[in-house]
Amino acid sequence: MSTIKLRNNIGIVGSQIITKSKHGDSTKIEIISSGISQSYRIPSVIVFCEDKVAEELIINALSYKNMNVGSFKFRRCGSWCNIIVSLAGCILYSEELINSGNSKALEVIGVTDGDINANDIRQVISETYKGDFIPEQLQSITDSISSRITNFKIPNNVLSKKNIKGKPELNLKNMVDEISQAMINNSLKKRTDELNGYLEKVKDENTKNNIKFELDDIKKEKDETLEIIKISKEITFTENEGITNYHTYFKKLIKKIENRHYRSYQFANDPIYLVYRIVSKFNKNRWEEYINPVVNFLESAKTKQTEIFSHNTFNNTKID
Repeated sequence: MSTIKLRNNIGIVGSQIITKSKHGDSTKIEIISSGISQSYRIPSVIVFCEDKVAEELIINALSYKNMNVGSFKFRRCGSWCNIIVSLAGCILYSEELINSGNSKALEVIGVTDGDINANDIRQVISETYKGDFIPEQLQSITDSISSRITNFKIPNNVLSKKNIKGKPELNLKNMVDEISQAMINNSLKKRTDELNGYLEKVKDENTKNNIKFELDDIKKEKDETLEIIKISKEITFTENEGITNYHTYFKKLIKKIENRHYRSYQFANDPIYLVYRIVSKFNKNRWEEYINPVVNFLESAKTKQTEIFSHNTFNNTKID
């Protein structure tokens, strides 16, 4: 009998030892796992999106919902049409993998910015394959692509605008610009009232000073938020050949902010995150309406991926 140690991973919180031994014409493979090594390794869900802005918005949406961003791996495709092509290739490969007996196929999904209608998506899907060698399972692939695409929700009053480019950016600008002082006051009121109540009761001077410092921070946040909203409102876009393009909103915002220092927004040089922080806090209903289709879709994909990979296999056979 000969024994070969194939793998020996030992860590502080677990270990995994795999050995292979020959007994005549028979082969014995033994796996001993302990601690965290007994857990299933769940790979990330692949998320195809258009660009850096889309990726950051998805990540911010997940963080807002306290979801594990690490459960997803993002791939930027450059355009929504490329998302469909990427999905088609992955789905075709996954189906072949499953047909071979391997049930562990990665979940892949696409997220569009919200300004592409269902008819346009169907049209591009139908044109994904052309030529003399179209896959036999094209219809099932087409159905699978449709079921794996989601998008941010943009209201109809933005989608219906004519001669506009960059509707997703226009929608985000609107979400910033429509925040009023009353909305900010309402968001900060509960904590302000609590602090003022404490201030009336405490006698210790150090405690009083700490409360006053926090009240001052709240006032500063209010003033700085109003200033950033004012800057956003002042951003203008020039019509060119009958088209107004809002794609440059974030670039224009960061340029207008310049080198201003904000105590409450020390990350003001990251305009996408800045907009997320302001809108998600002070225009909460609109933000949740915007992100919920994507967040819910990604949560469902992660759950499905976890179910698919929550077992061990040997030679494509489930063993637990």
